[in-house]
Amino acid sequence: MSKGKTKFKIPKRVVDFALLGWFLVSFFFLFNSESSFGILPPPREDFSFFLPKDLLIEDSWYGLYFRGSLIGYSHFFNRVLEIKEGKGYLMRNETKLTLPLLSTYQKIDIVTQTQLSQDYSLRIFKLNLKANKYFLREELERLSSNKFLLRLVSPARKEKREIVLGKQIPASLLSPFSFNYLPLRKRIETSFVEPLLGKSLSLRIENKGRTTIKVEGKTTKAYRLALELEGSKAEVFVDERGRLLKAKFLGFEFLKEKPSSLFRKISFSSQTDLILSFSIPVVGILNKDKLTSLEIKIKGLPWDYEARSLNFYNQQVINKEGSDLILRIRRPKPKKILKIPLKEEVLKKAKIKEDYLRESSLKIKKLALSIVGEEKDILKIIKKLFSWIDRNIRKIPTFSLFDSEDVLELKQGDCTELSLLLVSFLRSLGIPSYVNIGLVYQDGRFFYHAWVSVFAGEWIDVDVALSQTIADATHIKLFRGIENQTKLLNFLGNIKIEILKAFYD
Repeated sequence: MSKGKTKFKIPKRVVDFALLGWFLVSFFFLFNSESSFGILPPPREDFSFFLPKDLLIEDSWYGLYFRGSLIGYSHFFNRVLEIKEGKGYLMRNETKLTLPLLSTYQKIDIVTQTQLSQDYSLRIFKLNLKANKYFLREELERLSSNKFLLRLVSPARKEKREIVLGKQIPASLLSPFSFNYLPLRKRIETSFVEPLLGKSLSLRIENKGRTTIKVEGKTTKAYRLALELEGSKAEVFVDERGRLLKAKFLGFEFLKEKPSSLFRKISFSSQTDLILSFSIPVVGILNKDKLTSLEIKIKGLPWDYEARSLNFYNQQVINKEGSDLILRIRRPKPKKILKIPLKEEVLKKAKIKEDYLRESSLKIKKLALSIVGEEKDILKIIKKLFSWIDRNIRKIPTFSLFDSEDVLELKQGDCTELSLLLVSFLRSLGIPSYVNIGLVYQDGRFFYHAWVSVFAGEWIDVDVALSQTIADATHIKLFRGIENQTKLLNFLGNIKIEILKAFYD
């Protein structure tokens, strides 16, 4: 049961903490044993873009709110380095969050620190994250003009290697905003690198003109900026120097405050449950166990979302009404389940993408083989893997950065962690599979969720979080692959669903 006035009961095993939350939905990335850093394109701007020329010292505090409830704070500290420190600039950001999710509160602490040389080039970048049992420590240290030493430590990983970054700006999306200065030009397009993603991200800033807002109890002159990061939009207000005053995004608010005032307000006793807030209510009750197919209307899709993107093997767009789409989802009934090893000609005929068979670690492979034993039938293998995960991994809201070995180390996870672990097991056995991101129905609402597609002679959906060997027909796919989770930002709080027809056995 969530805290506060809400009495709506949400089964813990249905929804996914990692798909929701302020910064959780702000980065969504593929960060596992399959990720790698490569040579990134040159930046359009460098750090001088985000630092005033006259900066000596800046110390700012910001409250983080969700629909009026304080859920945490961020502290920015920027200063010029002294000669004995090597000259240059220091940028530090500490963020503390307490997120009310289901019947629990998830505490997350994030600290990022950046040291720049006098020419604004990166010297050192550090990130330290802690969330319950999970932790991540990351460090980038410059070795030469474009080479850096990357160090990563998580519950199951300890890694050190060289990467090439050029002069790209590293900035962590694990904090709501990595900079508390933004340029005031009319329109800007730039890019930076998210070290955890290992790829370049586009950022657009448009100055919408002057306005006034209330900050720290006073009416303040400000500029209103429209930000767009990889297609996700936010409204930001800055002062006449470009210092961040306020930002709005998906019902969250980032507000500059005096620390004395901020700490008087810190209390996490009665906030809105985030998972419930982002769920989509519908009229009508569905019997998921007997449902064979479902027809729905989706409203409020992003303007640039193509209808064909919602077409999958068991889900098709059957009509379009203006910007609304009519979808039909069916529960597949596999005609023939194959046995492993799958023949090369079978994989070629099915046009299996190489990504769906990407190699898992030796540790994952050894464990998967010990679980399935001599079993060859793919459906029976799935059931054995389900059974092992059910016995050994606690199904609870969990923050992690999607590494299957971290899931094994922590022995806990929600639908994304469980799905990722299942995919790693299946791929290690030569069974094509991938994670789906979308929605699932429960008690009159659709919740954001993750589950797995498996090739067993034909594609089938399985849901390890819900223990469904064949996923029910209320699973609405929005994206394929964890790496596409940034796209989810454009859906949260915007789409509505209408149940049109339900077909039963």
